[in-house]
Amino acid sequence: MKKVLPLLAILAFLINGCSRSNSPTLSPTEEILASSAVPPVTAASADTATEAAPAQAIPFTFQIDSPHDGDVVSATSIDLTGTVSADAVVSVNEDIFQFPAGAFKQPITLNPGVNVLQIIASDTAGDEIDLVINITVATD
Repeated sequence: MKKVLPLLAILAFLINGCSRSNSPTLSPTEEILASSAVPPVTAASADTATEAAPAQAIPFTFQIDSPHDGDVVSATSIDLTGTVSADAVVSVNEDIFQFPAGAFKQPITLNPGVNVLQIIASDTAGDEIDLVINITVATD
């Protein structure tokens, strides 16, 4: 009988604890604040404002207008011209250039004979375009 009484007390405690609500007890200050709370500010509803369409990413493009692969030239200096769709870093062999979005023009020095221009353009998003252009400087 002595062992049963403590077990009954524990069961009574558990039953009473389970029958109470599990909502937290608020202090008097918290109750006042909760009852006078201003509703949260939310974004305007669809009938009072129009939602902006999600921005669509413009694909990175890089185009060389001049020179063309296979060109034969007589001068040892040419202009690399073209367009780029976003601010870009462009490397020609080991020389690095920065171009703003739009048209660009960059002088390039060539050697007599065949020149291989390895061109890599990249934008701030990490997109990359690789081109190879072979140009021959004719030696008379």
